[in-house]
Amino acid sequence: MRVIVCEDERIYQKSIHDKIDLWILKTHHADVSVTLFSSSEDLLESWQKGLAADIMFLDILFHDEMNGVEVAKKIRETDNAIPIIFITNSDIFVKAGYVVRAFRYLNKPVCYEDIAVCLDVAYKQCTLRHNEYLIISDAGQRLALRYGEILFFEVQSPYVLLYMQSKKEPIKIRYRFLDLIPKLPEELFTLCHRSYLVNIVHVRAVRRNMLTLSTGQELPVSRSFAEHLNNAFDSYYQEGGMEYGMDNL
Repeated sequence: MRVIVCEDERIYQKSIHDKIDLWILKTHHADVSVTLFSSSEDLLESWQKGLAADIMFLDILFHDEMNGVEVAKKIRETDNAIPIIFITNSDIFVKAGYVVRAFRYLNKPVCYEDIAVCLDVAYKQCTLRHNEYLIISDAGQRLALRYGEILFFEVQSPYVLLYMQSKKEPIKIRYRFLDLIPKLPEELFTLCHRSYLVNIVHVRAVRRNMLTLSTGQELPVSRSFAEHLNNAFDSYYQEGGMEYGMDNL
């Protein structure tokens, strides 16, 4: 898992880094790397050159530089999924944070428990997204599809349409929907409607009868599946749902 810390005050940057190192030590997750930035503009420049990460701890106020909210807006242009945790001494940017779907706001000085919760969520998400595949056979071919790339499934009997993040057109497979559901991890995939199975990773907002995906697409939410969908959303983000854009209206 790749972690970014962007904080211009040395004392806070070191404190956050030390707590991340402590979490790595306690959890025995050796596959974690940490990249440090003291400048918001250096971070943005590196991001635009191809830097990627699985979680970001981002200060909001920088001296004579772009603030963290503006940086987050730029990052959201290319990455809708990365959890962004704002580090702040002020709550004046909280409303602006909803625009960039901030995962959490942590007040300085940040305690270990808050850092650990964020890292636990990100590590779980990262593992599910990057390390697992759906393998299915259809029309004489076998397909291996990374979970994180799958947006949702739509039933158009006798076919199932599989919508992928990296493809403009859905993959059409002749498969029984009820046989497909047990092949997928319930932590990631849940029914929002009898004809739609959605990947929670890509859900950005849940409303009374509609949800919005990271791509901007909207899917119907039926009354019979609404509670299950909301529970799955909350479970995946582990109480980060409201900060991540959930709407329980």
